[in-house]
Amino acid sequence: MTTKEKADLIKASLTMRELLGMYGLDGNSRHNRIPCPIHDGKDRNFSFTDFGFKCFVCGAEGGLVHFVELYRGLSFEAALEEINGHFRIWESAPSEDGAPKGLSYADRLKAAIAAD
Repeated sequence: MTTKEKADLIKASLTMRELLGMYGLDGNSRHNRIPCPIHDGKDRNFSFTDFGFKCFVCGAEGGLVHFVELYRGLSFEAALEEINGHFRIWESAPSEDGAPKGLSYADRLKAAIAAD
């Protein structure tokens, strides 16, 4: 799978709120605004939608993967892997003991929708 395909799969599978939740940053987010985690802001100047973000103070803006790049100081590829490590969106190598890692996030989501 190419890096573009991985990024597209992340965009199709996750929302910014879910991604912020991965870092514990979405708590009490009134009107999709929180203090900017990128420049460690104190006021609610970081606005986000399902697919992206913008800080009205430091000017940072972008999509899901770019947020992880900026927040964690990672390369694009490393940000993709960090997101996948948490949500298991695409298949990964087996765990260290050789056992499969379980269903991917996308498969769990499909199963949940089918159960409704």
